[in-house]
Amino acid sequence: MITLQQGQLTATINPLGAELTSLFHAGSGIEYLWQANPAYWGKHSPVLFPVVGSLQDNRYLFEGKEYHLSRHGFARERLFSSEVVSNAEAVFTLTDDEHSRAIYPFYFRFRLIYKLKADSLSVTFSVFNSGQKTLWFSVGGHPAFRIPLIEGGNFRDYYLQFNMNEPLERWRLVHGLISESRSMLPATSGHLPLEPSLFYDDAIVLKHLHSNRVTLGCNRH
Repeated sequence: MITLQQGQLTATINPLGAELTSLFHAGSGIEYLWQANPAYWGKHSPVLFPVVGSLQDNRYLFEGKEYHLSRHGFARERLFSSEVVSNAEAVFTLTDDEHSRAIYPFYFRFRLIYKLKADSLSVTFSVFNSGQKTLWFSVGGHPAFRIPLIEGGNFRDYYLQFNMNEPLERWRLVHGLISESRSMLPATSGHLPLEPSLFYDDAIVLKHLHSNRVTLGCNRH
């Protein structure tokens, strides 16, 4: 495990998958991340590469050859090389090898930079093409925040605030694939109250957003 500390904030990252496993604020005593209870979901914040979500039948064709790639790709199960830059910054790198090229025939270097500054953590994803062919990929984070954060709180105390006032049109997932079925989320002025039923039909997929920032907020102080 790699541990970063700056001020009252501590981040712990596992080189296996370059996965953030803890984000703890000493002043408030709050652990922000889900602690991977295997009875529900045994992950904290997996990194998704070279695909986000599922492929149809977990397979694809490239240059006339069929390949199999599981849901969310393989990066979350691979050991990244790690470099501690300072007490507040670390770099994790994954490169292609014969095992990755057997299921994903591309040359790449995938790098994550975790950096603490004041009371915040930034995570930067970079994907470099090491080969001559076009590199086809998708990349993303899957952080699980431990809400309610405050003891005695409730999931419904929380909301998502988008920084642009725009309608939130949800694209439905069918068997893990984005369908043409859509519905509007109950958001007002970019404010979406959280409710467990929002996730009964799998993840919320939003396309073509103008917002470039989403804040997880709480109605209790």
